[in-house]
Amino acid sequence: MPTGMNHVNVADPNFNIGDFNSQAGTGSIDFMANITHMLMWNKSGIVTNAAYRINTSNKQDYKFGNRTYLNQLTITRLQNRLQRLNPTLDSTIKAIPSTLITVQKLQDSNGYNLNATVGVNVLHKKLVLIRWHSSQWLRICTMAKPNYNQELW
Repeated sequence: MPTGMNHVNVADPNFNIGDFNSQAGTGSIDFMANITHMLMWNKSGIVTNAAYRINTSNKQDYKFGNRTYLNQLTITRLQNRLQRLNPTLDSTIKAIPSTLITVQKLQDSNGYNLNATVGVNVLHKKLVLIRWHSSQWLRICTMAKPNYNQELW
């Protein structure tokens, strides 16, 4: 559903394509398809998620590239009668094709994002005592501001 500012003027020196992790309001309508699979054995398991987001163009022919997401979460449970320890390991990769303005690729608007998260939850009965997660991410391709002097049309 169209939300947020959606007029694009790349000649404006304050124009920014935004962080490729954000969900900017471009004035377009987007569609998402996803699938999840969970495999459990004993007290451990793997959860895999795959998603594909289809972006449409707005009135100014501005279009984010369709995005592919792949996520895998590994979980386990260590417990005694009253306490439970749940360590987790999570990784996500996101592929972002180029952003388009009037079907011209916007320079340096594509890339990949790799994220890894390590965490632990400590519970006493059903009460969560500690929830700690540390996340690191890596941009595999630099996402830069466009060259305002480049010919787009």
